[in-house]
Parts: sequence; C-alpha cells; structure tokens
Amino acid sequence: GGDHGVEREDGAPLAHRRAAVSAARREYGQPLVHGRLVGRDPDRPLERVGRSRRVARSLERWPATWARRRQGADAHAIALKRRRIYILPTRFGVVFAAMVFTMLLGSLNYAASLGFTLTFLLTGLGLVAMHHCHNNLLGATIKFLGAAPVFAGQRAEFKIAVCNDAAAPRLEIELKCGAHTGGPIDVAAGSTEVLRVGLPAQRRGWLALERFRVGTGYPARLFRAWTWV
Repeated sequence: GGDHGVEREDGAPLAHRRAAVSAARREYGQPLVHGRLVGRDPDRPLERVGRSRRVARSLERWPATWARRRQGADAHAIALKRRRIYILPTRFGVVFAAMVFTMLLGSLNYAASLGFTLTFLLTGLGLVAMHHCHNNLLGATIKFLGAAPVFAGQRAEFKIAVCNDAAAPRLEIELKCGAHTGGPIDVAAGSTEVLRVGLPAQRRGWLALERFRVGTGYPARLFRAWTWV
C-alpha cells in the first residue's frame, strides 16, 4: 500500500508528514518538525523591508504624479499663478492653532475680555502670515538653466532660476527634489537668484531631473506654500 500504511513514533502517517513539510516550505520557506516551524529564512525580512521601501517611495511620488496630471506639461519658464500654489499649516502651525483654540475656550468659559482680545489678535496674525506665505511665491517665475556635464559617479548640479519682477522681495525660497535640497535664498525685488541641487550620476547617459518642489515657510513658519515643477 505504499507509504499510507507506514506510521512514525508520533502516530502520524508518513505521507501526511511529508505533505505537511512540503506545504510549510512552500508557504514559509521553513520545515516542520513535530508540528512546529524550525529555522528561519533570512531572505524574508529583507523582502518585507524592500516592500516597505517601495510603498514609501510610491507614497512620496504620488503628490508629484497628481500635480503632473492636474497641471500638465511644464514650459521652460513657469509663472506661478494661484492655481499652481499649494499651502498647508506646518506642525508648528497646527500647534499654534490648537493653542489659540484652547485660549478661545478658556475665554468663553471665564468670560475674559482680555483673553478674547489676545485670542483674536493671534488669530489675525496667523491669517496675515498665511497670506504673506502664499504671496511670497505668487507671481514668481521659475526657469530651468540646465546642468554642466559630469562623469559617472560624480554629482550633477542642476540650476533653477527664481525671477522676481515684483516690487517686494521674496524671502526663504527653497528647492527640494526627493532627499536633495537647495537653498534657502532671498530674491530681491526686480532680481534673479539661482537655486542649485546636486544629484548623483550613478551611470553614463542622460540624467533626468524628476519633479521638484519650490517652497517657502516665510514668515513665521506657521504655513508652508509650495509648487510642483
């Protein structure tokens, strides 16, 4: 009758034991001994880490991909209009808003006139900071100035010009491309400044500059305004 009639000391048929071991190896990469998994597959933790990193990169690239679909292809020089500028509160801004809200609750509870005065004063300062942060980018022109050729293994330096035709200066302008940053710079009224970001040239050939972000936290760092280019 083959292996179906053969039993081991634990009373389990040999064929069933072999099937369990094969199933465990296919699913876990580990053998079964007396019903327990033994040993470890050293490649499985690395696979999980690699999968987590791929998910993190996908989430990081999603805003830039969404902005490309929304904005379309960019020209050589881009004038920043309201539709291209995004703004959100920073962590410090969220804490500031929570503090002001707590002050409002306390003023309502104790009917404190001075508390209301301070609360509305801070609220007004926050709103003014939000408008200044947005206007710090509004109307600026972003131009791509290219990059000098380099050898494989060196860093290629891309140059991005920020042109300011307004009568007011634009302060603390920064550039971020992935994990690489450039700036901050201050652009005086009627002048142009250059942001530089270096990317490693890992192999020969063309090196593409992915979607990058030009942003500012000025003033007070309560909000952060940025645009995708």
